[in-house]
Amino acid sequence: MLSTRRRRRSSEPSPLSFQTLEKYREYISDSDTSSIMSNQQSFPSPPNHHMHPTKPHMQNSQIAYGTGMIPTNFSTPASMASLPLPSQTFMPQSSLSDFDIQRLATAVKNMMSSEITNMIKDTLNKEIRQLVDVHVAKETASMQQTMETLASKNKELERRVDELEAYSRKNLIRISGVGEEEKETGEALIKIADKLNIPITASDIEVSHRVGPVNSSRPSQIIARIKNNDLRHRLLKNNKKLRSVSGMTGIHINQELSKARGKLAYHARQLLREKKIKSTFVWDGRVIIVDHNDAKHTIQSVDDIMNTVD
Repeated sequence: MLSTRRRRRSSEPSPLSFQTLEKYREYISDSDTSSIMSNQQSFPSPPNHHMHPTKPHMQNSQIAYGTGMIPTNFSTPASMASLPLPSQTFMPQSSLSDFDIQRLATAVKNMMSSEITNMIKDTLNKEIRQLVDVHVAKETASMQQTMETLASKNKELERRVDELEAYSRKNLIRISGVGEEEKETGEALIKIADKLNIPITASDIEVSHRVGPVNSSRPSQIIARIKNNDLRHRLLKNNKKLRSVSGMTGIHINQELSKARGKLAYHARQLLREKKIKSTFVWDGRVIIVDHNDAKHTIQSVDDIMNTVD
């Protein structure tokens, strides 16, 4: 029996070409059939003598996927390089126009610009607040230090002014309880000293006069400057004896004090009434209190009083 098999001509495609094409078709089998058909229409129709002898002749329009019919230009595997890649041939076409893309790009740009601006603002505001807090803290500390310094200096100035005022009043005595019928304040002082057996003449009194408004219920007080310090001290020391002298009840002789020291003397008398101290008195313009241990304390401020009581 004669064999019908013949040799492959050099112009015919090799079996390897058929295998490579089959793999290519399997790779794109999930793609759109219509797209495949449109790309395969460009393939040239193979000659009739290249067709399988057992299959009828088919036109180019009848070549479809899976028929095994291939064009003659696929004689070697290298011809596959001329075919478009699937990612290029079957890439989905975008429905956005250039104008839409530009609008999206502008919107994204504006959104990012707004976010960046807000981040910068928040950062700057935080930094500014921190700087302001640090600056305010420094300024507050500086002002506090300045206020403390000024308060200390003011307290020292008040103390010096009080000392000067007390010194200027050193030779003054204040007499209260003398009736308004006594017109001559100097004569009234001489009578009081005579009751205490203290010899005083008009020449010992530098000046004397009444102070304060006239009050019908209480006579105004008398201020007198005594030249002799010894006589002044004797008058102040014997002041308590006036309580037992006939006609002198209600009359008191006290040291003339500055306004500040007058307040200290008042607080000291309050403590004496409350029995928190043993006694209090004024000597040479200084307020002195005696505690229950018989210790004497010179008072120059309210704080001194509180510290002494505690």
